[in-house]
Amino acid sequence: MIQRVQTLYLLGAAILGILLFFVGIAKFNYVAYESSKTIILSLTGISVQEGSSKAIMQPNMVLIGVNVFIVIDCLAAIFLFKNRRVQLLLCKLISLAILVLTALLAYSIYNLLNITDLISREFLSGALLPLLMLIMVNLAARNINKDEQLVRSADRIR
Repeated sequence: MIQRVQTLYLLGAAILGILLFFVGIAKFNYVAYESSKTIILSLTGISVQEGSSKAIMQPNMVLIGVNVFIVIDCLAAIFLFKNRRVQLLLCKLISLAILVLTALLAYSIYNLLNITDLISREFLSGALLPLLMLIMVNLAARNINKDEQLVRSADRIR
């Protein structure tokens, strides 16, 4: 039963969660002491680039912890195919964790927008990954629910 559609959705969400560790979420350019600096927000922390030098200022362990929780739960839900009710409950928990991750990322972006000499801001590809993860987990939950209804209707016939 690992070859079901929801397995692919959960595996895709786990892969996107792993990919979120390696891509940036937002980039901010600002002027400080008459030199241009770039702040890149990623899941692993905030990095500051000035010219060719790059320094990671502040790793965010809460964001990392929530994303690790999401990835591990997606992989665990794949192997709970025999217990669809628990798998569905785990998908709902993953959806809630993705919403928490999105809220924490929005809060981090909001804090970086308060820089006084901000020149420009742009969102990178990592900003869409939590939304794609949420869509995939909800599609998996829908398919798990369809499987559960199919099993229940087959039990009524017997």
